[in-house]
Amino acid sequence: MRRAELIALCALAGCATRRVADVSPDEINWSEATRVPTAPEPTPVEDNTPAVLTRAVLVDAAARGLGHFLSQVDVTPVVEGGRFVGFRLNSALHLRRWRRAGADLLPGDVITRVNGQPIDRPERALGCLAALREATELRVDLVRRGRPVAVRLAVAPGEVRSAP
Repeated sequence: MRRAELIALCALAGCATRRVADVSPDEINWSEATRVPTAPEPTPVEDNTPAVLTRAVLVDAAARGLGHFLSQVDVTPVVEGGRFVGFRLNSALHLRRWRRAGADLLPGDVITRVNGQPIDRPERALGCLAALREATELRVDLVRRGRPVAVRLAVAPGEVRSAP
C-alpha cells in the first residue's frame, strides 16, 4: 500500500509541475482579450403612475435640503444686462412626474420666482424651500420663449411622517 501511495503522489506532483506551452503575442486575439464587458442599455420604462403634489412631498423636499434638490436638476443661471434673471431648467430627474402632477415645466424655462419669492441668492432659495412646508399651492413664475408664464399647482393633503 505504501508503494502505491508513493507512486500516486509522484504522479500528482509531475502533473502539478508540468509546464504549459508558452503563447506568443501573435497568437492572442487582443480585441477579445482587452474587451470590457458592458451591461446592456436599460430599456426606458414609462412611469404612468398617478402623480400628485402632496404636503408630504413638500415637507420631505424641505427636510432633505437645497443641495439634495439641486442634485436632481440641471439648471443654468441666466444673467441679462449684468442682472440675474433666473435659472434655466435644462433637465430634471423627475420632470415627467412633475408634469403629470400638473407642474407645466419644460426644459428651457427660466424660473424667476417660487411662491412669489425670488431665488436669486442662496439664502432666498433656502427660505423659499423652507416655506414650502406650509404652502397650500406651488406657484412658479417663469419665462418661456420670452413670455412670462405662471405655473400653479395645488398641494394635496397627504400624510406627513416624521423621519425615523
